[in-house]
Amino acid sequence: MTEQIDYAKVFNNVLQQKSNEQNVKEQMKGLVETHLVELEEILNDVVDNEELEDVSVVLDDDVRELTFEYKSKTLEIKFDVEQMKLSIADKIVSFNIDESSINNNSVKLDYNDEVDVFVSRVDNDIVYDLGADERNKAGLFTYIIERVAELVAEA
Repeated sequence: MTEQIDYAKVFNNVLQQKSNEQNVKEQMKGLVETHLVELEEILNDVVDNEELEDVSVVLDDDVRELTFEYKSKTLEIKFDVEQMKLSIADKIVSFNIDESSINNNSVKLDYNDEVDVFVSRVDNDIVYDLGADERNKAGLFTYIIERVAELVAEA
């Protein structure tokens, strides 16, 4: 006997599942972006407390990127919404200057100590996965503040 398949029900079930997944992703995106704004405020407070000069903390909402710059050092945090991950790296800009020709000058951009932090949701909390180490928001912020302190110490 052949079983009747309700194709409309299959279609609606998949559509509902994908819609739910998209809603969860949008909620997570909003939470991570809120965390980046909060982190920007924390970094500015830390910098102000230490009275460091030549510091820049910039959150660019358009590209979802938080940048901490001190002297010649930069820590960059990028949020990739499609892959639901943060990329945290030391950004190094170097210049190749040719004194004989203005057209042969170049700028080279490298990233060191890059860490991909995958974002997931456990119950109603955002979890940041640093490989073998899963952290909540405070744990992620602590990790980034430690990276910033190392960057400042090296500058």
